[in-house]
Amino acid sequence: MGSFRPVWKINNRKDSLTNHTKVGVAKAKLLINNGMHRLMNNKKYRLLFTGLIGDTDIFRKKMAQKGVKDSFVDKMLSEAPVIIKQNLTLESARKYADTLSEMGARITIL
Repeated sequence: MGSFRPVWKINNRKDSLTNHTKVGVAKAKLLINNGMHRLMNNKKYRLLFTGLIGDTDIFRKKMAQKGVKDSFVDKMLSEAPVIIKQNLTLESARKYADTLSEMGARITIL
């Protein structure tokens, strides 16, 4: 009996194991890096309204100018602290928090 010598066949071609290993490792690294990037960017944030910094009437007027219903503002004010927005990216959460803070709301990003 002769010595055993493995031959790797892929797509009906003979290829060396080292070439496929290098390509496979590169693809695996790319998939892992992309997956980690997605995992890191998939975190969702919430906005917690804890109260007002300024005057209630001014806050109500500014919220009405942005198209927010009075009933929602009433609920925010009566139930504080309350989550007012959820499932946001960090960028969106910061934009909402900045806008609401400028209107006189005390906001925490969770």
